[in-house]
Amino acid sequence: MSGVVPDMICLAKALGGGISVAAIGGTTEVMSLIADGRYEQVGTFNGNPLAMAATRATLSEVLTPAAYVRMTRLAARLRDSLDATIAQYGYGWHVVSVGGKGCCDVQARAGSRVP
Repeated sequence: MSGVVPDMICLAKALGGGISVAAIGGTTEVMSLIADGRYEQVGTFNGNPLAMAATRATLSEVLTPAAYVRMTRLAARLRDSLDATIAQYGYGWHVVSVGGKGCCDVQARAGSRVP
């Protein structure tokens, strides 16, 4: 961990499992600006019943500990397969991943092939 503690966090998209939803949170100092009315926090789907139901279902029934174990296993399998393919064909690629999120970074390297 980096030791960085944010004043505010904004979450969206995956939180609602595909339904438009977002959430914010923050320190007492930051959130008190909203709580006492100094800042009016508005949003398109604030309190929308469908968005809130989707979020509740996503957080309690979809994003379970078992789902994260499976996702981590599948992400490692994908990363290892990509690394093996890159090595086999000599592509100038680099796999970058954290948890279940990742990408292939394509870089031109001396002696590497670009498909």
